[in-house]
Amino acid sequence: MKSICLIIVSTLLLISSVSATGGCTSTEPVEKPSLEVVYLGVEGEFLLFTVKAEKVIPKTVFSIRNEAGDDIYREYHNEISSIRRIRIPRAAGHTIRFILGNRKQQCSKTFTIDTNIVETVQVKEIGQ
Repeated sequence: MKSICLIIVSTLLLISSVSATGGCTSTEPVEKPSLEVVYLGVEGEFLLFTVKAEKVIPKTVFSIRNEAGDDIYREYHNEISSIRRIRIPRAAGHTIRFILGNRKQQCSKTFTIDTNIVETVQVKEIGQ
């Protein structure tokens, strides 16, 4: 009788441990998502960027943060790949970080922004 109870208890423990871990493990490594960010230029008071995300798994978060760590832009990605054109206010900060990731994996690109105003002076002689 004790051996039957022991078998039942060990079977229940085995079943509960399998259900707690999900029951299966993957031997294939999960590919890290890739993030490509290209600065396009200025449009009025905005900086323009093209953001290309590939190998994205569902429930991945794309965010843009300033140097203080505040989110300027945030969205959830459910597409495997996407291309976005994003406008960021110039006043967002001196350092901008583009982040694509989930709880397990993350990739990021960081840009520094220096704004210089160039003044040109032209002097022309007026014909007499």
